[in-house]
Amino acid sequence: MYLKFFGLEEKPFSIAPDPRYLYMSERYREALAHLLYGIDGGGGFVILTGEVGTGKTTVCRCLLEQVPENTHLAFVLNPKVTVPELLATICDEFGIPYDNATAGNKSYIDKLNQFLLEEHGKGKNSVLLIDEAQNLRPDVLEQLRLLTNLETNSKKLLQIILLGQPELRQLVEREDLRQVAQRITARYHLHPLSAEEIGHYIQHRLAVAGCRGQIVPPELYKRIHSFTGGIPRLINVLMDRALLGAYTQGKLFINKSLLDNAAEEVLGRKRYHKKQQAPKSNTFGNFKQMAWPMVAGLGFVSLLLMATIQNKEPKVIHIKEPATVVQPAEPVIQEKIVEVEKRVEVQPMTWPADNVIEHSELTAHQAILQRWGITYDPTSGVMPCEVAIEYGLRCQADEGSWQSIRLLNRPMVLTLRNNKGQQLYAAMVSMTDDLATLMIGNQPVTLPLKAIEPFWYGDFSVIWMAPPGHSGLMQQGSTGEQVVWLRESLNTIIGVENLTSKKFDADLTRAVEAFQRKVGVASDGIVGVQTLIQINNFVRRVPLLRAYPAEVETMQPADASDAGVDEAKPSMTKQPVTSEGVTMNAAQG
Repeated sequence: MYLKFFGLEEKPFSIAPDPRYLYMSERYREALAHLLYGIDGGGGFVILTGEVGTGKTTVCRCLLEQVPENTHLAFVLNPKVTVPELLATICDEFGIPYDNATAGNKSYIDKLNQFLLEEHGKGKNSVLLIDEAQNLRPDVLEQLRLLTNLETNSKKLLQIILLGQPELRQLVEREDLRQVAQRITARYHLHPLSAEEIGHYIQHRLAVAGCRGQIVPPELYKRIHSFTGGIPRLINVLMDRALLGAYTQGKLFINKSLLDNAAEEVLGRKRYHKKQQAPKSNTFGNFKQMAWPMVAGLGFVSLLLMATIQNKEPKVIHIKEPATVVQPAEPVIQEKIVEVEKRVEVQPMTWPADNVIEHSELTAHQAILQRWGITYDPTSGVMPCEVAIEYGLRCQADEGSWQSIRLLNRPMVLTLRNNKGQQLYAAMVSMTDDLATLMIGNQPVTLPLKAIEPFWYGDFSVIWMAPPGHSGLMQQGSTGEQVVWLRESLNTIIGVENLTSKKFDADLTRAVEAFQRKVGVASDGIVGVQTLIQINNFVRRVPLLRAYPAEVETMQPADASDAGVDEAKPSMTKQPVTSEGVTMNAAQG
């Protein structure tokens, strides 16, 4: 519809895995290199993982265009099969004939072994590539391991490449699959795009589609990253809708309003922003800058703000005393509620040394993960959000004000910038009405909120826990285990009916809206991250940024003494992982 209007030859943001549109950032080049290594490797498993929509399948399609002529590749798209079905599929993909009437596991393997030996004799490599491999059953994975035993005296005959979501990494680390883990010769996790990479990604796709101008202004890249988390598929969905909106309004460029409307329509994310005060100094790079505040006698640098919603105290909610309490879903986080620290004399703080700034993002997340009972090593090379996912948690990047932070009530990482354009990440671990305690590197610093404001743009990152069976936004028409959890949780907090229904109906929509109005979030009846965080604050044991006021103490999250949580159950059942240099020990309740 909008192609001719923008001078495009085809849709630039289709979600089809077209390898022509693959933006070869450094991480995608590394991912492709791992897959090419798998083709030329000497047997065993190569694993490529990534969150939904990060481009694993697109990388795979790009690989298929670069397969050497001496390679015979079998591609399995549906791994939800039994062992006999998998063996039959492999034979089909390699073009190996078999008799359906007499076929069995042994006959499949015998024919496959004969084929592999013949291909090896011709100087050809045989590669099996399985997409969505997180859906493989353990017995099927074990059979794949046995296929890697097909070999000559000098070489393995079959190389196996597994593509999957992060759950695949958890699957191969199971104790009963340790022999599979020992056969993995290379692994790579595909992370989302950074805000800077998003700009290159968007311009690359527009150029491939025939665009000769700049439809998306660079100042929107950070906002796009905030909406999508850097997930390419979400970027495509968002930008496609934004282009449609621009076309319907006759605009040749996407602006902030069009982008926000598109995000609300396709991602269900509505943002409220108020205008940022004009800075007192010039622009540095891409960041708006503020002059250093004159704080007499302190001589410290404070940090950058972009407020987004009106500052007001949290609403007081009175809810009924629950007869029963929802049991937390696995993994149960047994971290004790973080108590607000006593007010202390304000400490002077100087902007830290460059080496502290360089590693501040990882050390800040280390401090936050610690409050969830997770030990994280910033020197491991593994990203903190990747570790969080392994424990059933999620990371959410967002923008807000002190009011929105008070509402979320979670320890979080603030993004700070000084007037030199330096960016620092600090973990905010506690908060009172007018003070906040930040972890700068490994040092706690207590500062007034007003001293932080001039150097905080409003960017933060928070960790939250997804409900069982979570698959995204919940709204009227949604079904499944997550809806049952929602009903049980809201019954504990405000009381709802029909607890066993797995359908999100009109009655549940009204209950959600009532809860949202009480806690002060947008009452749209849609359960997104902010609403889930509020629900978890009341029915699960999670770390908090500040204690609840005495007058609403009935709202306090459940604990082991009053919520029936099993103290004997460990908070994290995952064993320490050391093969990749990460130590993640379970914190006991």
